[in-house]
Amino acid sequence: MHVWFTDPPGMVDSLGATHMGHKAVAWLTGPATDAMWARYGRPAPPLVFVHHWANARSYDLAARARLVTWGLTMGPKAIHSINIVLGPHSPAMVRMACSAGTVPFALAGITMGVEENLAATVSRLGLRAAP
Repeated sequence: MHVWFTDPPGMVDSLGATHMGHKAVAWLTGPATDAMWARYGRPAPPLVFVHHWANARSYDLAARARLVTWGLTMGPKAIHSINIVLGPHSPAMVRMACSAGTVPFALAGITMGVEENLAATVSRLGLRAAP
């Protein structure tokens, strides 16, 4: 997992592995999030998240649940949007899990979507690497 902080405030994370498991999620929701809070402050301005998970072919249910809890704990005041970018070869089960994950966020008032093109997503959101 690699993370880039962005301007406007947020992060782009990219999963290099083909499995979204406990180790990747623990790093993203722990040290990467701590570094984000250190960079932007807490409370932070509304953050844009781009999860580039085009390589993911499988996931752990517990890891997925931890990601959902992580996002919902931040809430709509801290999150501008969550954007999951999958690839053309993403399995149907991964697509379904990501799409189903949009429901609790929508109910919490958080904008979330599943997309196909990282460059188009970054451009649409006006993101650039933070200095």
